[in-house]
Order: sequence, then C-alpha cells, then structure tokens
Amino acid sequence: MNYESDSILNTSMEKKSVMMGLPLLTVTVVTFGMVQTSNAQELASKFSNSALRSIVAQGTPVPQGDPSIPQNTPVPQGTPSAPVPQGGAAPTPQGASITPNTPAGSGLPINYGLVRSASDGVLEVRLLDGTSKQLTVPSNLAGSASGLQQGSLIGFDQDASGNLTRLEPAEVDRTVEGTISSIDEDMVTVQSSSGETMTTSVDTATIARLNLTPGKGVKVTSHKGTWATTVCCVEEPPAPVTPQPPSGGGTVQPPTPTRALW
Repeated sequence: MNYESDSILNTSMEKKSVMMGLPLLTVTVVTFGMVQTSNAQELASKFSNSALRSIVAQGTPVPQGDPSIPQNTPVPQGTPSAPVPQGGAAPTPQGASITPNTPAGSGLPINYGLVRSASDGVLEVRLLDGTSKQLTVPSNLAGSASGLQQGSLIGFDQDASGNLTRLEPAEVDRTVEGTISSIDEDMVTVQSSSGETMTTSVDTATIARLNLTPGKGVKVTSHKGTWATTVCCVEEPPAPVTPQPPSGGGTVQPPTPTRALW
C-alpha cells in the first residue's frame, strides 16, 4: 500500500485509529497521559492540565534548518558513528507541526520525530515542530538505530553540543481501526467495528486541513513507554480504469508482449 505521513501532537488522555487495507495519509499524534511506566499516574496528573495545540501543513515541503534543541547533561565526546541499516518502504513524513517538548522529570526522551532516512550512521529526522534535522549515531547507540526505517517514530536526547546521547525507537503497543463517530470542537471520537470507542484531542486547524468528518476512516497506533500515537487517515483508492471497447465493436486485443521483458 502507498502511504503519506504527517506528524502532529496533541494532549488527549486517549488514542484512536483505523486502516481497512486502504492507502493511508498518516498523522502522528503525541498525547500526554497514560504512559506505561511506573510513574504513569504522576505523568497523567502533570499533563492533564496542559493546553497543547498542533498545526499541520498537509502536503507541504518540510521546513529546513536546525530548531532550538533543549539542553541535556553533556556526555564525553569522541564516539565514532556506526552504520544504520536502511529500512524498507514506509510512510514518508510530510507537513509540519508545532508542540512543546517533553516536560523535564518525566523520564521520557526530550525530543520526538519521524525518521525520513537512515543510512551510513546518519538519521534524517523530521521533528515535531516541523523542522528537519540530521543526527549522527554514535557506536554505543548503533543497536538502537539498527531497526529504524523511513517513517519510524523515535525519541532522543542531545547534549549541549548537539551530540546524540539517547535514542529510543517507539515500540507499537496497540492499533485500533474504526471511523470517526463525532467531533466536538477539538475532541475527536473514533468507533471501531466492534463498538470500541476512543477519544483524542486534535487541533481544530488540523481537523480542517485533514478534512476530518464523522464517518471518515482512521487508524490509531499507540506506543509503549511514551505518549506518542500514530494516527492514519484512510483515503479511498482510485477506481480502476476499465479499457473502453473499440468504437466499431468487438473486443480489446491484448498488447503484444515485448520479448526483451521476458
């Protein structure tokens, strides 16, 4: 299947999703709350009053340039880069989003983003503020980068010099498929075919850009140990083209095979 990816952040305590085997327009939603760690209750309490908003520029080029990266504790320098295997085809991140970073003390990576490419020890990542950044993977983190491919969601930290000190690929926890049952301002509720419902917060500008309406199919994937959720909007595939019969009647003759292709 063909996918297009987009990245967005929100602050709902819930998540949602749907696919139906159709081409998808992927959106990544980061939701504060319900983190599957020992301090889940504490994080839920911290993030419940956050008023985050996200803005998605669908189908537009990703802005280039280095964003302001929150500083972390410096670590020793000098570790060489290690190769990062090139992954298979996956959703290609596009668009832009704006969101705060992870609050300090949560135990989670400060930054999150989608991998655009991974090769020769370098990751090109689209950050959650819509900018694109290249990260050189040191040898001690090569194992964490070994399974990354285009479209992978990662969390990472950097030191004061911009060196990568932490790299955590987001592990899929649960995927839910369904259709949008209701939209109340920025709260979108999705219902699966089995009757399961989930509600999440999506910025009203994003709802308008993605044309989210009741009845539209979506797929939502939550990830373990983080507040990141990948949301895919299902798009109907184009109708197959049926050859028209000759104007004079009869049947359409199949094309003559080209021997060079066999």
